[in-house]
Amino acid sequence: MTTNFHNQPIELIEAELRHRMEKVVRIVRNKVVSLISTKVGVTIGPKGGKKKIRSLPGEPPRLDTGQLRRSIATQVSQEGNDIVGRIGTNVYYAKYLENPLGLNRQFLTPAAQQTLNQVRAILEAPM
Repeated sequence: MTTNFHNQPIELIEAELRHRMEKVVRIVRNKVVSLISTKVGVTIGPKGGKKKIRSLPGEPPRLDTGQLRRSIATQVSQEGNDIVGRIGTNVYYAKYLENPLGLNRQFLTPAAQQTLNQVRAILEAPM
């Protein structure tokens, strides 16, 4: 056993912090998925053609193929003394959606903002 904090071995503290971080990334990921789950609408034009109704700038992207939603992944790791949680995607076009100066269809940033109070409560709760 190594350093103690309030008579708890550091290994137990690290395990508790990792557990909390895993809970946090699940909550934020679920919010991301919910934000990008509104389906693309379809309208019928005056000549019978179909037109997709996509999200507007400032709105999260709407669900079309589901590729972006399926790609949302989480990772919790220890980096030095820090336990780090990540939520993201490897879909190439996500960076253009998330960039407010690009397509401005943010989904990661609003999810983080909307879950901030929950995240704080989990991470700041007494051990």
